[in-house]
Amino acid sequence: MPLIDGSLEGHRDRGRSRLLTALTASAFVMSLVATMLIAPAPSESNAPTPNVPARIMYALHNPIVIDGNFSEKAATEGWSGDGSLSSPFIIEGYNIDATGSTHAIYIQSSSVYFEIRDCYLHNATNSGIRLTSASHGNLVNNTCLNNTYGMYLSSSNSNNVTNNNCSDNNEAGIFIGASGGNNIGNNTCSNDTQNGIVLGSCDNNTLYNNTCSSNQIGIFSQNSNDNTLFNNSCSANSASGIRLFNSNRTTLFNNSCLDNTEGIRLWGTNNCSLSDNTCSDDTYGIYLYLSGNNSVLDNNCSVNTWVGIYVQSSNDNTLDNNNCSSNPENGMYFESSRDSTISNNTCSNNTRGIAITASSRNNTLFHNNCSVNTWLGIYVQSSNNNTLDNNTCSSNTESGIYLESSRDNIISNNTCSSNDHGIVMGSMSERNNISGNTCNSNNNGITLGSSGNNSLVDNICGSNNYGIFITSSDGSYIGGNNCSDNSQHGIYLSASDNNSIGNNTCLSNDCYGIYLFTSGDNNTISGNNCSYNVWQGVCIYYSRDNLIWNNSFFGNNGAGSVYDSNYIQAYDEGTNNRWNGTNGYGNWWSDWTTPDINGDGIVDNPYNISGSAGAKDFRPLTAPGVVFVPEFSDFFIPVAGLMLIALVFGRTRKKLRT
Repeated sequence: MPLIDGSLEGHRDRGRSRLLTALTASAFVMSLVATMLIAPAPSESNAPTPNVPARIMYALHNPIVIDGNFSEKAATEGWSGDGSLSSPFIIEGYNIDATGSTHAIYIQSSSVYFEIRDCYLHNATNSGIRLTSASHGNLVNNTCLNNTYGMYLSSSNSNNVTNNNCSDNNEAGIFIGASGGNNIGNNTCSNDTQNGIVLGSCDNNTLYNNTCSSNQIGIFSQNSNDNTLFNNSCSANSASGIRLFNSNRTTLFNNSCLDNTEGIRLWGTNNCSLSDNTCSDDTYGIYLYLSGNNSVLDNNCSVNTWVGIYVQSSNDNTLDNNNCSSNPENGMYFESSRDSTISNNTCSNNTRGIAITASSRNNTLFHNNCSVNTWLGIYVQSSNNNTLDNNTCSSNTESGIYLESSRDNIISNNTCSSNDHGIVMGSMSERNNISGNTCNSNNNGITLGSSGNNSLVDNICGSNNYGIFITSSDGSYIGGNNCSDNSQHGIYLSASDNNSIGNNTCLSNDCYGIYLFTSGDNNTISGNNCSYNVWQGVCIYYSRDNLIWNNSFFGNNGAGSVYDSNYIQAYDEGTNNRWNGTNGYGNWWSDWTTPDINGDGIVDNPYNISGSAGAKDFRPLTAPGVVFVPEFSDFFIPVAGLMLIALVFGRTRKKLRT
C-alpha cells in the first residue's frame, strides 16, 4: 500500500506541474494578443507617411546647416568620408522635421565632394535641401515632402540629383537657379503646387527620366540656355508638360507629355530641337509662340483635344515628319507665322490637316499627307506667298486644298483626289499659281469661286463631276490642263469674264468639254482639244463677246467624219460671240475639213454652230494645230525690228570707236 500511495502521489505532482506550465503559456499568449489589440496608435513622428520608403529606418535629426565648414561639421557629426572624389562625406538616413526652420539641410560655399542619401526631409518653410554655391554634391534617394521647395540649388554647379521623391511641395519639387553642369535624373516631382522641376537662368544642365505629373507645369525652363531634356514623363499637369520661356538652344527628345493643357510650349524661345516626343491627350500637343529657328522633328502629336502642333507668331521654324493625326480640330495650325518649312508630316483624321492663317506668309509645305480629314486637307486663309508642293490631300470630306482671301501662293504637284472638291480658290483668292496638280474623283477637280487673276496650268482633273469649275472669277489663265472623263463638264465657267482658256484637253466628258454659262463674257477659248464629249465640245449659253478660235473638235455630240446638222459639235446661245481669231484662223472640225480649193488651210465654207445665236465659224481649219503668230504680233514685230536696228547700230558705233 505505501508503495502504491507514493506512486499515485508522484503522478499527482507531475500533473500539477504540467497544468501550471500550460496556464502560464496561455496567459502569456493572451497578454500578447491583448497588447496588440489595445496598444495605442503610433505617434505622428513615427507613423507611416505616403511617398516615404518604408524599408528605410530613419534616425531623427535636427536641421543641418553647413556654411563653408563641411569638414568640421562632418567630424562633429561623425559622418564618414574625407570630402574627396573617392571618399565623399556621407549624410544619410535622417528624418528631419524642419517645422519652424528655413531648410532641413542647408549647404553653402562648399567645393568638397559629398553625398546626401536616404533622408526624409519635410515641413521646411523653404527647402528640404538647399545648396548655395555648392558643387560636387550627389543627392540621391531622398524624400522631400511638404516644403516650399523639395530641393533648391542656387549658383551650384556639377551636382547630381537622382532618384529623389520631391512631391507635395508648395512651390516646386526641384528648383535649379543660376546653376550649370548639373544632372537631374530619375526623380519624381508630382503634386507640387506650382512646378515639378524649374530651371531659372541655368545653362548646360541635363534632365532625364524624371516623372513630373499633376503639377501646374511639369518642367519649366525660364531664361535658361543649352539644356538637354530627354526621357521625361510630364503628364496630367494643369498647364504645360514642358514649358520653355526665353530658353534658347534647348534640346528636347523622347519626352512623354500626356494629358496637359500644353504638351510642350516654347515661348520667346529660339534655336531649339524637339524630336521624338509624344504629346497626346493635351489641348495643344506642341505650342510655339514668338519662337523662331526651331526644329520640330519626328514627334507624335496625335489625339489631342484641339490641335497637334500650334505655331503662333513664330518664324523660320522647321517641322518635319511629325504625326499630327486624330485631333478634333487641326493637325497643324499656323497663325501669323512666316518663313517656315513644313514637310513630310502626317495630318490625317483631323477636322483640318494643316491650317495656314492670319497673314502667315512665305511658308513652304511639301510632301505632307493631309488625307482623311473631316473637312479640309490644307487650309490657307488670309495668307500670301506660300508654296504648297507635292502634298497628298485626298479623301477629305470637303476639300483637299482650300484657299480663302489669299494671294500669290504656289499650289503645285499636289494630289487632291477623292474629296468633295480637289482644290478650291475661294473668296478673293487672287494671283495664285495652281500647276501640275492631280485632282481626280472629286465633285469638282479645281474650283475658282469669286477669285480672279489666277493661273491654272498643267493640272489633271479627271473622273470628277466637273473638271475645272469657275464662278464669279475674272482674269484668270486656264491652260494646258487635262479635264477628261468627268461626269458633267471638262471646264465650266459661270459669271466669269476676261479669262483665257487655252491648250487644254477636254476629252470624253459626259456633258460639254467647255461650258460657258450665264454672263461669261469676253473670254478667250483657244488651242483646246475638245473631243469625244457626249454633248458639244464647247457650249456658250447666255454669254457674250467671247472669242473661240484654233480649237480642235473631234467626235463630239456623236459627230462623225461627215457633217450632220443633227450632230453639230458646238452650241451658241449667246450674243456676239466670235468663232474666228482676228488673224483669220477659226477652229478645226473633224466633220468639216473640205473643200480648200486654194490650199490656204482654210475650208472654203463656214461651219454652222447650233443654237439661237446663228453663229458660224467663217474660217474653219483643214487640219488641227495650225501654227500661228499670237495676236500681239502687230505690236511685237515693229518693236523687234527696232530692237534689231538698235543692236546693229550699237555694234557699228563700237567698231568705229575701236
